[in-house]
Amino acid sequence: MTTPGDGETDLRQIPTWTRRYARNRTLAMAGMLAVFLLAFSALTGLALGSGWLFRHGHRPLGGAGVVVLLGLTLWWVWFSAVGVRRLAVWLQGRLYAAEGDVRPEEEESRALARAGWWVGLSFVACVSATVVLVGTGLVPLKYMQPVSALYVVPFLMCLTLLQPRSVSPFLWLWPALYATHAALILGGAPILLAEPLESLNVVIPTVGYGLLAALLGHAYSRYALWRLRRLTRGAEEASR
Repeated sequence: MTTPGDGETDLRQIPTWTRRYARNRTLAMAGMLAVFLLAFSALTGLALGSGWLFRHGHRPLGGAGVVVLLGLTLWWVWFSAVGVRRLAVWLQGRLYAAEGDVRPEEEESRALARAGWWVGLSFVACVSATVVLVGTGLVPLKYMQPVSALYVVPFLMCLTLLQPRSVSPFLWLWPALYATHAALILGGAPILLAEPLESLNVVIPTVGYGLLAALLGHAYSRYALWRLRRLTRGAEEASR
């Protein structure tokens, strides 16, 4: 029989592993990355298509494309500031329904909400500006990822810094790897895809590194859940 001093029956460890488990339930990020991929593809396609139409004299169609692009951009502003959190809560409930409702420490405040709005709005503005610059040919498509790193890396870091007690620490890998990828491109590393796949030079590191961070966080949550169950089982046995 285990003793009360055994590490596996130390009740003081249960809150620690509960927090670690809750913070690393990151599978919902995969769903949000899918939404990002669709939105990014639509924004890029509309910008490139509208630019092509203008350059070839089809101004009415190009103008219609710009109107649709602006509408999608406004939706993206709302989604980045409000919708993404609602989607995350819904996905968490669906993906981890069998494991119960365990949530990390709440860090809600008016200041945090305002900061989230401004961060989301700034990010969308930078994405839109980059897409327009690439669509008009002012920025070569092959340099879109290094240019995007100028705001994607700070944005991802802000998301983690704004919620240090509720976000998985594995998410720090995302901006770190994204910045490294940009540095490799600028350094001439042979990692760029050629036409007609050039747009994937942004999509792959964005979605790929985000998915890697999410899967590592999820894997750690499995370990934390195993530790938590073992601790509670040991505590039950010790109390008999």
